[in-house]
Amino acid sequence: MTDFITPEQMALEEKKAVEHGITVLQMMENAGSGVADVIGKRFGPLVQKRVFVVCGTGNNGGDGFVAARHLHDRGAAVTVLLVGKPDSIRTEEARRNWMALNTEKASADTPEAVNAFPAFDACDIVVAALTGTGMRGALREPLKTAVERVNSAHAVRVAIDLPSGLDPVTGRAMPVAVKADVTVALHKPKIGLRNARMYTGEIVVVPIGVPD
Repeated sequence: MTDFITPEQMALEEKKAVEHGITVLQMMENAGSGVADVIGKRFGPLVQKRVFVVCGTGNNGGDGFVAARHLHDRGAAVTVLLVGKPDSIRTEEARRNWMALNTEKASADTPEAVNAFPAFDACDIVVAALTGTGMRGALREPLKTAVERVNSAHAVRVAIDLPSGLDPVTGRAMPVAVKADVTVALHKPKIGLRNARMYTGEIVVVPIGVPD
């Protein structure tokens, strides 16, 4: 796998997609649906599997909300945790997908609340959608605690686009990152994944509608 992309290149390609009439909402829907497809193929059947989707307040979290909806529709018992407050969701697209969730959802905006959330200890699959290509600098709380709790879960770990907490350019943990079994890279793998196999696990690329 050699076709890696920088966050800046990804932003330009997403902008090109919008210019071609593909909305951010459509790309988010395609991303979440693609993640659910990968999970279903690798870890299915999903009926009554306990899937815990841990999301941040940006568009990576929005991808997680969509994935949760599709996983629920496939029969999984899905719980969603927003790490932050609902009114801090940063984009309209992510906000709409939070509102559209058809499964159990909750939010936690302190390390203590995140640490105590019971689904970390009672899931078969945990999906991390906390940080994406917009990440800059060290993880702040409560995101850092959320990443640590994902890593402590006795479950299969799936990362959306890149392992949460991993710098998308350097591939360094900032200072911790999700240690995924599978990373579902959206459109193209980000350059930070190139030398970060201890965090990425298997890398699977899914299209999101961005034209080549």
